[in-house]
Amino acid sequence: MSKPRHVRLSLAILVCMTLAVCRAEAQLATEPGDSGADTALAIQNPDEYAWKLFLYLNRQALVGKAGVPDPSKPDLRSFDPDKDVVWETWALATGGLPQFLAPGERNRSEVYLDKGAKPVAWEDLPRGTATAKVFDANLTAFTRSVRSRLSANTGEPRLLIEPAVFFPKEFEVRMNKSTFDTIRNLELYSVEGLENKFREATTNKNRDIFKFEPMSKEVKAKWVKITEADKLRYHWRTLQRRNPDGTSVAEIWGLAGMHILTKDLPNWFWSDFEHVDWEQRQPDGSPDPRKSVDSTTRDDPLHGTIATAGKDGVRNETTGSVWENYRLRGTQVDFVDKKGVPTEVANTLIEPFNDGPSSCMTCHAKASVGLRPDPTRKRPPPFAANSLSPDFVNGIPDPTALGDNGNTMTFVQTDFLWSMVFRAHSQNEQ
Repeated sequence: MSKPRHVRLSLAILVCMTLAVCRAEAQLATEPGDSGADTALAIQNPDEYAWKLFLYLNRQALVGKAGVPDPSKPDLRSFDPDKDVVWETWALATGGLPQFLAPGERNRSEVYLDKGAKPVAWEDLPRGTATAKVFDANLTAFTRSVRSRLSANTGEPRLLIEPAVFFPKEFEVRMNKSTFDTIRNLELYSVEGLENKFREATTNKNRDIFKFEPMSKEVKAKWVKITEADKLRYHWRTLQRRNPDGTSVAEIWGLAGMHILTKDLPNWFWSDFEHVDWEQRQPDGSPDPRKSVDSTTRDDPLHGTIATAGKDGVRNETTGSVWENYRLRGTQVDFVDKKGVPTEVANTLIEPFNDGPSSCMTCHAKASVGLRPDPTRKRPPPFAANSLSPDFVNGIPDPTALGDNGNTMTFVQTDFLWSMVFRAHSQNEQ
């Protein structure tokens, strides 16, 4: 005997709802990327894709594993404070620059080792109850500042110790397995390995010799010191700071901003998130005129669109957790919009307004490597490799920057990643 129509309809709705929940949970349990659906989402609805990344990468991590979410914590509301999230267990790029190390402190980068040594395999990365939290300064600002004051006599950067005073260590950079494996397998972790790739590019006349896989990702995070009262509103970590006398003191640091970049698109997909406390305030306290843009959480009366998954910048899936205090500042998938206007992505802490236009893509298009004029000269990173200098500019990049009218390969792009040329050590370093 068949069931009444209303019963069949109710059962159908229940089945559909169950399947939808199952699909959502399956999606959340799998790292986004390297699929036609994700590529399409990144192009057609970049704000939604940015949140898909955010909601996965900030899940609590499984203890003892690199890049694996805890299956018992299926969403951002299921979260224990002062614990690693997924991206915090990725391979650590920061921590290996001599200028930022205290006397006696060792290189703790897991990617860029002393003397350009090969890093261990992903499966052998040490992952205990908590990963090391190691900060560097903002290398984009630091390298540009130092290179602007080159010595007139030697061409060498002066005051290589100045970041200890003028450039606070508050930035953390980590890469996922795909990015890490590409760097490790292609020997891009040393200056010599980068230069070998440059030679291969010139021999084969291949400017696109550096290629990362569609699954590749990198996160650049900005942390700030917070108070006990702030802990209810931040993703926070307890860090031990060493005093000059050898003692240590516990400090509370909160996640204030983060870039998420992925190779879902040929020129990468760029997204930026920021804590609401800093969203419209420059580090010096002055207002930031750049507005957050998020079609999923903000209505746009000018274009007649209504937010699809939140309100006033708050994403629905984050309500009731500390993550409801994080805002999508914007996404970037091209140098210019369909009208030819240069696009921007703005983070008040990572790219301060006074530094110039904020275009992730335009700045990272200059990420490059060339041959050192004198490979015997011992220079530490971020000046060990020969590269172009980063700039806070927007719009279409200068096509002649890499060589003489684009014909001579003076430099070759490193597929939009500054990490290698800034952080790689030379095998001949002291």
